[in-house]
Amino acid sequence: MRIMIMVSSLVYGGCETQVIATVKGLISKNIDVFLYFLENRVPRLSELQDEITSGKLEYFIGNKAHMLDLQAIKDIRRNLIRWQPDLVHSFLFHSDIYSRFALLGLKIPLINSERNHEYRLKSRQLLLHYLTRFRADAVIANTHAGAKFAATRYRLPESSIYVVWNGIDIDSINAKASDDSIDIKREYFGQENIKLATMVASIKPQKNHALALDVATELISMDPTWRVLFVGGAIEGSKDSHCNTIIAKYSRLKNSQNIRLTPNTDKVISIIKQSDVFFLTSKHEGFPNVIMEAMTLGVPIASTNYSDIKMIEPLKNYIVDNFDAVEMACTIHRAYDDRQLCEEIFPKWVAENVSLDLMIEKLIFIYQSTINRCVG
Repeated sequence: MRIMIMVSSLVYGGCETQVIATVKGLISKNIDVFLYFLENRVPRLSELQDEITSGKLEYFIGNKAHMLDLQAIKDIRRNLIRWQPDLVHSFLFHSDIYSRFALLGLKIPLINSERNHEYRLKSRQLLLHYLTRFRADAVIANTHAGAKFAATRYRLPESSIYVVWNGIDIDSINAKASDDSIDIKREYFGQENIKLATMVASIKPQKNHALALDVATELISMDPTWRVLFVGGAIEGSKDSHCNTIIAKYSRLKNSQNIRLTPNTDKVISIIKQSDVFFLTSKHEGFPNVIMEAMTLGVPIASTNYSDIKMIEPLKNYIVDNFDAVEMACTIHRAYDDRQLCEEIFPKWVAENVSLDLMIEKLIFIYQSTINRCVG
């Protein structure tokens, strides 16, 4: 089987992490993979260096310049004709749109992805989606909430909309976590005898950093030994108005010396491992990779209620149903007190329910079923 995976970039994000895991997992099952990037933003390509060096992975880095770049579509089509995949699997909106245009007139099945839910597209994006959605043969959502949302956006039968939870590369996460070359608490706060709550998320409206900063303030007010670290996104000089609003709110905090904002880093797994609690305040999103990474490492978690999170958290005790900062801070305290129980339960649940092998088995089944249905 020959599979082309298409994604806009390979930056530090949950989807990109999943693309890397998917590529590695498919290659481990002797599936031929061609990885296509729409844009020349691939800082994490080195994470696939072994697969590239061994000749098991081909890739192409495009140069998409704007929303609808005809030259980029031609480049994709040229590579499709040259490489002749049995199926194309695209990730995220731009890749979904570009794959549909490039595959017009070609008898190659296409699977689009749904990795979020209850969001709004801009009018131009919505028009492009409705004009081209007929070219998608199936959709893979990474949550049940995402699958329900996709059913309203695509004219596909229910049997062609699948749910596959993200697969977690447990061995890779544990290997990265073993790097103890940096003491996170001392590096960011100059102290070791503190409690550390960490949130890893790009500064976007759906991640709800405004609430997260309120949570940090309440947490430290309840117990001054807490410190809070936010990892992800631009920190200064951003052109994004929402990002600047969050940074401005952070700068007004009275206890900002105990709360840190820092850009994305390749030390994320080490940071999570050395945290006492990992938390998220999302309004909506897809399958939370970072929650799974924390659980893999046995780190206690606390989260707002979104998507499939209540199906994912096995102890059913650390999910906040509303967006109340005090309640979230109390939940973080409770998770910290239960850290021994979390360390025992969480890694086992991840291994039994969301391992990389389980995800790859499901993907291969869906790929083959879609090929059989579309090509015969």
